Amino acid sequence: MLCAFIICSILVQAQKAYTIRFNPENGSRYGVALVSKTKMIQNVMDQNVEMNMDYDFNSTFHVSADGENKKLKLVYDQFNMNMQIMGEQIKMSSEDTTNEASAAFRALKGQSLVLLMDPYGKVVKIEGVEEMLGKVGDLKEQQEAMKGVVGEDALKNMIEQSFGFYPNNPVKVGESWSTEMSLKQPYTIKGSANYTLVKVEGKKAYIDFTGKLTTDSNASIQTNGMDVVLPLKDHSVAAPR
Repeated sequence: MLCAFIICSILVQAQKAYTIRFNPENGSRYGVALVSKTKMIQNVMDQNVEMNMDYDFNSTFHVSADGENKKLKLVYDQFNMNMQIMGEQIKMSSEDTTNEASAAFRALKGQSLVLLMDPYGKVVKIEGVEEMLGKVGDLKEQQEAMKGVVGEDALKNMIEQSFGFYPNNPVKVGESWSTEMSLKQPYTIKGSANYTLVKVEGKKAYIDFTGKLTTDSNASIQTNGMDVVLPLKDHSVAAPR
């Protein structure tokens, strides 16, 4: 199954070339679910230790105009996190009223911020992040931890991964274009993607894509007093079929 991107405007040029832009209808509202599944294998004293971390964020986007850009009011509806490491499982949820570990997620439920996005799906500005992070509590460590999830850099990465793929020039069915990105979470991941316009039906464009993710061979982070090397070479991603 190919990805269908409907949050866009399509202008027909000569010889069936299409200008595809980020152009959701003003006054519209979209529910967005972000699901992230991460598996890490650490080699500690010649023993492989596997860690699995799953995030599930649900939010609502309210769309309005701001010149040629779009203003999106993002409201957080629900947060869930599930982590498994060395046989132990840790769960946190904005819906959990009994676990103190879920307090930060509960505090963010219903909070909002504003994104300003250009016609190519790039983030121009984000407003309200610091005020929102202030809701999670006064502990600096807690706020720093949440920055990795809903801080300005994390949000920009998340949004542009989802919407920052629009081509600079008109494209015909069968033609392709490419994009590159760099993510910091907390080490740098570089990615490249190739998109192909498969077909157009009315105002709906069907776009296929493939991509690769890599890290520097020396990429590492410090955790529990140890340097952890994070090699990721040519990890391929593709649209579901």
